[in-house]
Amino acid sequence: MDSTQRIRRVLVVDDQPALLKAVATILEGAGFQVFTAKNGREASAMASEHQVDLLITDLAMPDEDGIELVRRLKAEGHEMKIIAMSGTFGPDLLKMAQLLGADATLSKPMKASQLLDCIRKLDLESDS
Repeated sequence: MDSTQRIRRVLVVDDQPALLKAVATILEGAGFQVFTAKNGREASAMASEHQVDLLITDLAMPDEDGIELVRRLKAEGHEMKIIAMSGTFGPDLLKMAQLLGADATLSKPMKASQLLDCIRKLDLESDS
């Protein structure tokens, strides 16, 4: 991790344990401090408890979906960057997430390089 990076602490939210673990492993390998949650309710509590710089959330989840999570965190004034990801319902759901405040979107499945490139771009935007 570059010492000039603004994004250091990341909260990853997904109801699929294998994907959650894979994304966390990629991010930890890149030097990020990672927190994980399996749904929007857990993520809300963690976002309040930990000062995270980036939220990466799946959109289609039980017990509060990612769309509701994005909407609520933005309404509560959280200033973290948000990446919405989905493999369900096509691009319309990702477009809705951006309209509600997501800074970027990714379609699942994704490569590690796509995820890390997306984070780098958001980090560069933080500098400008």
